Amino acid sequence: MLFAVVENHAKSLTTLSKALSQVADSLPRVELSTILYPTERMRDAVVNLYVHLINFLIRARAWYEEGTARHIINAFARPVELRYHDLIQEIESCTREIDILSTAGARAEQRDMHLEIQRIGRSQQETDVILAEIRKLCIETQALHSSGYLNTNRQLTDIQLNNIMESLSASQMIEPLKALSRCQHFQMRVKGKPRPGKSTPLTTISGHRKFKAWQSEQVSAVIMVKGDYKNRESIKALATSMITILRQHQLPVIWTLKPPLQTPGERMSNVDVIRDLVRQAIRLNLSLHSERSLSLSCAMFQAAETPAQWFRLLASVIETLPVLYLVINIEAIDVRLVHTDGGFSWLSSFYSLIKALKERQLKTKLKIFLLSHGSASLQERENLARFAGVVLNAPKTF
Repeated sequence: MLFAVVENHAKSLTTLSKALSQVADSLPRVELSTILYPTERMRDAVVNLYVHLINFLIRARAWYEEGTARHIINAFARPVELRYHDLIQEIESCTREIDILSTAGARAEQRDMHLEIQRIGRSQQETDVILAEIRKLCIETQALHSSGYLNTNRQLTDIQLNNIMESLSASQMIEPLKALSRCQHFQMRVKGKPRPGKSTPLTTISGHRKFKAWQSEQVSAVIMVKGDYKNRESIKALATSMITILRQHQLPVIWTLKPPLQTPGERMSNVDVIRDLVRQAIRLNLSLHSERSLSLSCAMFQAAETPAQWFRLLASVIETLPVLYLVINIEAIDVRLVHTDGGFSWLSSFYSLIKALKERQLKTKLKIFLLSHGSASLQERENLARFAGVVLNAPKTF
């Protein structure tokens, strides 16, 4: 019996200590659950827990205030299982209920969070669709505006180009094709149709070393065929044949010829010739001229007066072409108008142009074929010796 009393007393101390420790551990969790999930059921569960805790503490205090004799008697008459077990079970039950309610509240929050995430996802998808539509609309609007700008630029370019061509057409010069046709008919009437195997001015010149070098060069090059009064008709025929062959091979070519039986109204100065070459070069490829270049040229066309100014315009036009042949009979220029040109030189000007193209690393290839026979050579007499390497003296008869 004494052993049972001692054992029960020890169990009472152990049970009270463990119960108080468990209560101390659970109260912070209960407080946090009350704050996080202040539902009606949570409040009821906490109230029940506090009721059982108070009852437990009252019993524990009553045991503590008992004397030694009462401890011995109650250790035998009221063991710990009978005195505290019911309250401890109730406390544990209320604690479990609070934990279950907290878990349920967390799951409810998790469910709400998932629903919110799904709602945000759907909203994001709708936003993406709207953004895609806005982006598509922006692209279409930009394309529409760009096409409008392009159309406007095209109209502006056409207007500027028409203004340039009208200013170039104001000259009384004979049309290049008409001049070529007149020269061809004149040669047919004078010399008749060329017979196969018979040498022509072109076949004679084509065997010359300087002509072969000019023809085979893969870069820009210039050559001048110089004749005299006796072989003037052969020089004219050479120019006509050269243009005809280039056109037959569909090579881009612009030219200036001296038509037979030239009228006083068809007399040309250096400015007239260069202006006509500019017009021909523009006609070769209208698509290569941008709005910017045309707007600049428009102002320059209005201000150009001297051969040097017109030659710069010619250079700005032909540098947009990949390859171009120029056949120019200098005799087409009226020597009575040369004194107003300020010492303009065709050889020097074309050499400077070729040098500028090379320095700017432009891929334009120019093949310049100059011809003269007589008085027009006076313009170049100071340059003939300087450029002797490209001056080909034509035979007296060929």
